[in-house]
Amino acid sequence: MNPLKFQNHILILILSSLTLFTSIAAGSAQPLLPDTFYGTVEIAGIPAPNGTKIDVYLNGEYLECSYPRCQCQPPQEGNEGVSCVITEDGYYTIHITGGTAGDPVNFLINGVCVGSAKRGDYIKNINLSLSPTSSLNINATSEEGWINISKDISPELSLSIKTNRDVTNQPVTISIYKGDPISAFRLENNKSQLKTFEITIDNSIVDYAILRVYYSQEEIEGINENSLELYYYNESTGNWERVSHQGINKEKGYVWAEVTHFSTYGLFGEELFCGDGICSSEIGETCSSCPEDCGECSQPSNPASGGSSGGGGFFVSQPEECIPEWECSPWSQCINGSQTRKCVDVNNCSTTENKPPEKQACGLKSILTEECESGITRCVGKSLWKCENGVWKKIYECENGCSNGKCIESIEQNISSSTTNNKSSFPIAGLFTEEIKETLTAILLLIVIIIAILIYKIKFK
Repeated sequence: MNPLKFQNHILILILSSLTLFTSIAAGSAQPLLPDTFYGTVEIAGIPAPNGTKIDVYLNGEYLECSYPRCQCQPPQEGNEGVSCVITEDGYYTIHITGGTAGDPVNFLINGVCVGSAKRGDYIKNINLSLSPTSSLNINATSEEGWINISKDISPELSLSIKTNRDVTNQPVTISIYKGDPISAFRLENNKSQLKTFEITIDNSIVDYAILRVYYSQEEIEGINENSLELYYYNESTGNWERVSHQGINKEKGYVWAEVTHFSTYGLFGEELFCGDGICSSEIGETCSSCPEDCGECSQPSNPASGGSSGGGGFFVSQPEECIPEWECSPWSQCINGSQTRKCVDVNNCSTTENKPPEKQACGLKSILTEECESGITRCVGKSLWKCENGVWKKIYECENGCSNGKCIESIEQNISSSTTNNKSSFPIAGLFTEEIKETLTAILLLIVIIIAILIYKIKFK
């Protein structure tokens, strides 16, 4: 081959390689065109009303909305994306910039993901629909027996179900319907219905279950929190009946109950009123407007009345405040998941203010009625339980016993192994692109070196 021709081929190869590398690098730096997503929005089968919020998430990138159907507010500190508000009933249009091709775009209503897309779709019709129903399939063995359905399934409630036999792909449907803070529906005892929910499951597999229904302070505005209770709807009689074994955790904001079947349940509470034993500023109660709840107003002392002898006179003394002092007996033995005790006010103030509870859940039922901090473990007999997403789950049956949140002897290694396996895998998204660039760079450098050596040999041969 002619050396000069060979050199020309080599130079063309070098220039082509460098052009290819430059094109790849330049192409990866080009910004994407804006994406436009549009469609209908429905909640429970009807067009979403004006003012409904749509939360949009794009890998932390700033989103902007245009078009009159959608107005966006600036993102709140610590949150990704922005909140878009529907300005025309039942429709939305969202205009998105930023991000890279393939980045996921998620649309949420009331914290529930109702639609997904990705950057690079450019113009896409996505109809969003929020249903009040959550469905899932559950599995359990008669040996383990407990199934925990956490608030990830529904933010309104969580379930811990004890099955009486093996269960495979058993469907569970949860439907939640909120009422007004003070509903027009009332029980005979004047309790108002705050929300109702229906749980559909094959009741023949249920031994019993612990049900937790959550509430917010906004939901119980004007309601006596101490009066919150769960009722179930008896379809045979058409009446709401109180669940017998239940309690309230005001610190965590939920009412719990032990139930033996699933149907339609409701959360009820009494409106605040003068005479309920609570002096509430929410309804304007004071010592003058409601002495039954707030106590008698203080009477000013009258100065002594004088006479020529300087004697006589009187004054009205203010009664001393009676502060209850409670003394409680030890808790009884744990029987059928409950303990009791007796608490007495030694000062005889004739009030139940700040009276300690006289009944509590214990044993296994105790941990199933309480929220927990994810990651901690606890022993119940020989069983080791672990808190995951605020719900207790049985993770191991310790052969040699359980103590201080650990299986005795070498079994605790299994816990460590289980924890390690649950860790998220190393993210490779984005790394693959960098590897391609590094590989291309190395190959091109190698080609340049080889070509330079060949040119040198040909030139000086």
